[in-house]
Amino acid sequence: MTNALTIALITDDYAPAVTGVGVHVQKTAGELARRGLRVVVVTSRRRGQPAFEEKDGVRVHRVRCVSVQGFAQALPLPGELKTLFRDEGVRLVHFHYLGLMMLAGLRAARALGLTTLYTAHMTVDLLVQPLFMRPFRGLLTRLYFALLERLDQVLCPSAAQAERVSQFTIRPRVHRVPNPIEFAGGAAPGPRIDDRFTVLYVGRLGPEKNLGLLLRAFQIFAQKHPRAEVRIAGEGVMESEWRALAKSLGIAEQVHFLGRVPHDDLPRLYAACDVFFLPSVKEVLALVALEAMRCARPVLVTDRIACGPELVEEGESGWIVSADRPEEAAERLARLAADPALALRMGERGLARSRGYTLAAVGDQLEKIYANAVAPTPPPADLETEVRARRRGVCVFCGVGRLDEEVESRVFPAEVRHPTEEFFRLWRCRECLSLHAAAEVPTAEFEKRSPFLRRRLNFFNRRMFAGFHGFLGRLGVRREDALLIYGLRADLFKTVFEQRGQFPVDIVDLPMPGGLLASPPAKLHDVVVVMEYLECAEDPRPVLTFAARQLKPGGLLVIHTPDAEKIKLVPQESHRLYQPHRIHIAGAGILQRIVEKHGFRLRTIQHRNYMDTRWPFVNYRAFHELPRWGDGTLNAAIEFRWTHLRRAWWRLPWLVFLGLFGGWRGDRSNLIAVFEKTHDAAD
Repeated sequence: MTNALTIALITDDYAPAVTGVGVHVQKTAGELARRGLRVVVVTSRRRGQPAFEEKDGVRVHRVRCVSVQGFAQALPLPGELKTLFRDEGVRLVHFHYLGLMMLAGLRAARALGLTTLYTAHMTVDLLVQPLFMRPFRGLLTRLYFALLERLDQVLCPSAAQAERVSQFTIRPRVHRVPNPIEFAGGAAPGPRIDDRFTVLYVGRLGPEKNLGLLLRAFQIFAQKHPRAEVRIAGEGVMESEWRALAKSLGIAEQVHFLGRVPHDDLPRLYAACDVFFLPSVKEVLALVALEAMRCARPVLVTDRIACGPELVEEGESGWIVSADRPEEAAERLARLAADPALALRMGERGLARSRGYTLAAVGDQLEKIYANAVAPTPPPADLETEVRARRRGVCVFCGVGRLDEEVESRVFPAEVRHPTEEFFRLWRCRECLSLHAAAEVPTAEFEKRSPFLRRRLNFFNRRMFAGFHGFLGRLGVRREDALLIYGLRADLFKTVFEQRGQFPVDIVDLPMPGGLLASPPAKLHDVVVVMEYLECAEDPRPVLTFAARQLKPGGLLVIHTPDAEKIKLVPQESHRLYQPHRIHIAGAGILQRIVEKHGFRLRTIQHRNYMDTRWPFVNYRAFHELPRWGDGTLNAAIEFRWTHLRRAWWRLPWLVFLGLFGGWRGDRSNLIAVFEKTHDAAD
């Protein structure tokens, strides 16, 4: 690495740092400068600070800013960053903060053709803390992942964050680069100052820090340990509220709010505590927990932060406790208070674990990433993360279209309610226009929460299934014909069909039992219905082979599936794409070709949904409207109650219109394809 490379670090917080991100940038900037890089920092200018200074080899430019909810938000003038980058000879721009300065810096970097990186220290949750921003959470999350697509590389402090970003993006390369632990003069395990059992928290006092859990757990713990105390180091918008909570719990005398403590003074606080408790519900990588481990103190974190298992070895260096059960945290505190030897062992284990998070190791990683980022040749393959290697790169239908040659792609949210908000990228094949999920995402957790598993035979569902049975009758299916229905909750179809005189009706519910495909069928059927499953299979060909083996010669194969040719990759189509379950969505043309290869000929294709009937409110378009009256997921549609109408009463006329007339026109984004078996194709 030579002095020719000038990097710009863009951060809203810098010396004196008031956030963990600011501390991180301050430490890494000095390390990179010591390694011979030319480091330029662009940050916010607070009262009394100079517009420019150079310290310890780092050139610091400050721009005007405003304070929002206690955060300094830099507001550079139009063209200011572009001029600065050009004058300083910047070749690589590394962003550290989401905000207006990042947007301005990204525009300037792209205009100058500079390489761009971003360290994902935070998520959208931090932006929506102010009450007035919360309604925009979904929009901001979509914009966030769209912003990442404009970057060349993304650095993530934790493995969980790296996996999440890798799943939702295609363009940027993703690396895991942990935050380093570094104190002036180093940090060593310190002796306890007194014999009072002390619980310590260090960090901002923001809503996501969840200090109510700490205070309530301590109130339970203090009933048997009245001399214990809590020390809270930090500032933030929630301080007055948590002071009031401590007073209402009767522990105000034992809870000490220390205000902002300089970072280099923190080892003294860590050494003076018995346990460090981080009750946060949102963290990318909890640097303060690692710092406490560096000072040989046991750590408690909650089960709501994805990086918890990465930080804490359960029962070895600390515990992961429920974010909703203060009594569990109180019990862990009591165990540590009763067994000092256990606390000592945990502290030693945490100290050993924290030694991998050094400033020198992070400097080595950044040097390598920067060198590869500005190199004229592509980075070596060994920098690719494991997650990004597991991607569906070739169209399973035509075998020609490729992910890197897609016509279009877009990120869509999960349509199943999940503990964390998830997003998934779909891409369209250039050759056959089919749609494919980009990343191989384990769907087991989503499947367990599928709202369709809780579907019951109410009036509306009976009308839908009866309408589909009538459709089969119009195709010439007789009541005595043997039917096989393959799909999720096929048992509901079977119940309604048999009540309407259809017999026999066999079902295969999802997932297909192992060995069923290879074994010969117990009997042959006149009709096989594949109901909304072809698009959910990792490989649709075994499904078609299974259907062909189950049919008599001349039997009918009925496939209900979305039509990729009729679906636009726009946010309004989110529910039709049903992520992450729908993996490969075929268009009508390619569907006909692949089914005919299995010994079928096409009889008819109709663009409609089995839900569409002339009954009021029994149609797909009305169903598609219902998630808007809840949290936006399909769970909200399945769980809809008339009392939900007050949530979006202004949309009621549109819902009534769709309920009365939506089934007359029907939904054309789905198709029902009917094929006749002509011969047995070779396996």
